[in-house]
Amino acid sequence: MEKLYKVWADSESKVEVPMHEVDHFETLDEACDLACNLAHEHDGKPYRAIFHVEDLLEEETIETYENFQ
Repeated sequence: MEKLYKVWADSESKVEVPMHEVDHFETLDEACDLACNLAHEHDGKPYRAIFHVEDLLEEETIETYENFQ
């Protein structure tokens, strides 16, 4: 199957997608799960962790996840 979704870190995020993580996915659920988990790993921290899910066919961001500070 084709990889249709990408997870990427916002320019204001102090955290990047870890190198060992896959950042392209076949399903929206897989991409959202990673972005959500990455953001919420940093809940309660004094910095921002912001991750977007992009639809590669439509070339638009469709979901955004941010940690709770």
